[in-house]
Amino acid sequence: MKENHHLNGVRKEMTRTNQHLRWLMPILLVGCAKEQPIAPSVSPSGPMTVFVDNYPMEYFTARIAGPLAQVILPVPAGRDPAYWKPKEEDIRAIQSADLVVLNGADYSQWSKLVTLAPSKVVDTSRGFKNRFLYIDDAVVHSHGPEGEHSHAGLSSFTWLDFDQAILQAKAIAKALARLRPEAVLDIDGRLAALEKDLSSLRDRLQKMAAQKQGPLLASHPVYDYLARHAGWNLKSVHWEPDELPGDEGWAELNKLIENHPAKCMIWEGAPLDETAQRLAALGIQTIVFETLAGRPEQTPGKEADFLALMNGNLDQLERIYRYEPDGSSSAP
Repeated sequence: MKENHHLNGVRKEMTRTNQHLRWLMPILLVGCAKEQPIAPSVSPSGPMTVFVDNYPMEYFTARIAGPLAQVILPVPAGRDPAYWKPKEEDIRAIQSADLVVLNGADYSQWSKLVTLAPSKVVDTSRGFKNRFLYIDDAVVHSHGPEGEHSHAGLSSFTWLDFDQAILQAKAIAKALARLRPEAVLDIDGRLAALEKDLSSLRDRLQKMAAQKQGPLLASHPVYDYLARHAGWNLKSVHWEPDELPGDEGWAELNKLIENHPAKCMIWEGAPLDETAQRLAALGIQTIVFETLAGRPEQTPGKEADFLALMNGNLDQLERIYRYEPDGSSSAP
């Protein structure tokens, strides 16, 4: 039965891949060319047009480029950039850009199918590909307008390791400097400011991680780099914040915590009250740590950028290190 279930999953994944190819086929080809040196922009007098594939890349690029570029993340707020499907007009705009900044590590599915000039593309995680992590035993699931998908393969949330985020920022700065060599000092200055901010996030996390921490759970397999960065013993399930897990999901969790007695579960978003209550009954508290892959939806008057939101994430993580097995807090 397990073998048949696996084969059915493979067939479903192949069907979805063929469907994706069909909607892209009229204007797309597989772009497998090796990354090429980036040529200077043909219009050095005006701002460059730079397309990016997720919110961290948008934030890093905008911080580093400043007035030198118009930075565009074409994915609407609230959507998952990894599974966004560009329309024909989106593709033409991306192809005409001065630069396309990609997260890499197989993050954006569309970038593997769109024909892009290699000289315009920067894969920001190429420099540390020897440190990529892989997700095993991923399942096919569905949420939001992106439809069914699986997290199997490369773990792609690279920026959650803040040292890797710094390397990605440096790759962006290098590409921008090639396009605007006359502005290299300004680019380097803005990179230094961003690196200082990302280093402060790293230092704050490492200070917390220096404390002894027991096993942890994650609602989704998206925290692998964060877990390695912090030295966590982390295991993941495949639960959605806005969906109540079924009986099978709870049974799998109960089996998991027999040998992995975690007292905290990290979520991408706040789970349903009923889910949180059932977890609390098992002695498991919930912590929200937003990956910030997509552009955050802002509340008027309370706008927050990547740095502010990531510091908010770290505020949440501090609860893990204050948590006692009986559910009490060790905070003074």
